Amino acid sequence: MFQKLLGVENWKKSLVLRNGITALSARFLNILIALVLAGLVARSLEPDGLGTFKYWMSIASFSCLFVQLGLPAFAVRTTAQAIASNDEVVEVVEFCFLVTITLGVVVFSLGVTLLPVSATILKINFYTWFTISVYALVLSLQQNTLSILNGFQRIGFTAVLDGVLRPGLALLLFCFCMKTLAAITPIEVLWIHIAAVGISMMFGFVMLSNQVSRARTHLSILNISKYKHWLSESLSLAMASSGSVVFAASDIFLLYQLSLEHNNVGFFTAGQQLASLALAGQVVVNSLLAPKLAGAFIKKEMQRVESLIARSAVATTGVALLALAVMLSMGKLIIGIIYSDSFFPVLPLLTVMVIGQVFSAANGPVVLILNMAGKQRTVALVLLLATLLKVPCCYLGFLSGNIFGFTVATTTANVGVQAVFWLLVFKSFGFRAGIFPFIRTLMNAMGKRLR
Repeated sequence: MFQKLLGVENWKKSLVLRNGITALSARFLNILIALVLAGLVARSLEPDGLGTFKYWMSIASFSCLFVQLGLPAFAVRTTAQAIASNDEVVEVVEFCFLVTITLGVVVFSLGVTLLPVSATILKINFYTWFTISVYALVLSLQQNTLSILNGFQRIGFTAVLDGVLRPGLALLLFCFCMKTLAAITPIEVLWIHIAAVGISMMFGFVMLSNQVSRARTHLSILNISKYKHWLSESLSLAMASSGSVVFAASDIFLLYQLSLEHNNVGFFTAGQQLASLALAGQVVVNSLLAPKLAGAFIKKEMQRVESLIARSAVATTGVALLALAVMLSMGKLIIGIIYSDSFFPVLPLLTVMVIGQVFSAANGPVVLILNMAGKQRTVALVLLLATLLKVPCCYLGFLSGNIFGFTVATTTANVGVQAVFWLLVFKSFGFRAGIFPFIRTLMNAMGKRLR
């Protein structure tokens, strides 16, 4: 099945297939481990503590934008180019780590300098900001390590490190703390994640050192002119990748600022975690179809692209509809098993979120299509503009319906962005993405039978 789907002739010798199967297996394990970890954290912190923890993580996401500066995407491309042209790969490693550490220190120092202001606006103290800065730096170094390894075509290995080992270590460390500590606080959960990221980074760095030593041809020297050129490239990539991070992290950040009760953020977080399961099918299908879609784009076989997208959209929409049916019929039971009875207010929020996920699944992998067509900057611009428009909508939604109104506003914004992406695909390539070709075919077949 995998051989036919990916179009690989010799599956035993295909690095693409091996990486694909490993990454797919890692994704399944990641979903399972992340769900168990999320439930344990929620039970220990309760809604109020979970809301505080996720708020700090949203601040860390914004910090990572500045610390990473587009380096993960830059590292993959530049490493692959260096290997292909027999250039010195160690220069890429040195550049990525040097820039990341420097920016990490700058972001931390800037936060400390502005702490009197940020303490009022962000509602954090010095120790919290220090912990968030450490997490942003360690996570950025880990992402650089994995991205360079991806440039060496170690995609399966990095998928296991980031998708299985990292959450697995976090789960083990959290269980250990539950046994040894009387109570676990949000700041301790953040340090658990720092330790898990750091350990997975060290495993990745061992593999990276091995790969670099094999590829090394001469001693590298500090090349300032090349570094300046690379810095401008990474900055351009950072602008292209910032949209999705800002759009995703803004929900928790806004809700924490608007709500006087932090448990609302905990409820919203639990809803997001469960609703993401509705798109698990889309993530898996997209990872399998991405190679075939890329090949069809290169050959400009747009009819084949449309057919692949329609089939994937039908499959992922089916999974999302199944998730919606399960949540409507057994949502309260699932929330009680994974989280606790104190999270029952999540149910109406979860229903709204899963309905939004159904619409996203029906749209098809529109973002993937636009990215493959080289329209990453357009995607980022749409997401950044959508974030600006989402802020007043969420504010009005919160005023009119508290947490439920906020959830409706964010879900509407997500669906609206997906609709814009669908229109961009239609305008750029002339075909209707998602399940619409399938619906058209189905309607035509029904019309013929009625005749």
